[in-house]
Amino acid sequence: MVDTTEYFTTDSPYGKAIENDTFAQECVIESTGDDEFNNEKFIWAKVKELPKPIRLNKTNGRALSIFGNDSDSWVNQKVFLTTREVTLGDGRQTRGWVFTPLPADGAPAPAHAAANPGPAPTGPAPAAPPAFEDDIPF
Repeated sequence: MVDTTEYFTTDSPYGKAIENDTFAQECVIESTGDDEFNNEKFIWAKVKELPKPIRLNKTNGRALSIFGNDSDSWVNQKVFLTTREVTLGDGRQTRGWVFTPLPADGAPAPAHAAANPGPAPTGPAPAAPPAFEDDIPF
């Protein structure tokens, strides 16, 4: 029998989702930074619960920006971190990390939070449009 671990692990300084395919838990961001590989800059986040930092894709970076646009403001923030199958732009499938920001009380962030990190609307709801009262049958 051959132990395949040595053939499929990586010496990358960054955590790979494929190597943590069952990981799913609440985590705390310990540190952030930026790096470059093959002339491509990227941001990384290190959670206390994993030994290696995680290279962030645009989706995860945008999700974490709910904590602020300066990555230093992400430190000590709670996230739910898991992995899932994702399809890359070229159609290939792989496993990727998914960061879900959690408010301080541990409740999940609103669904719109990652897509629209601006302030929530305030004030009364807009009035409903007037009902149509004409004889046109369409």
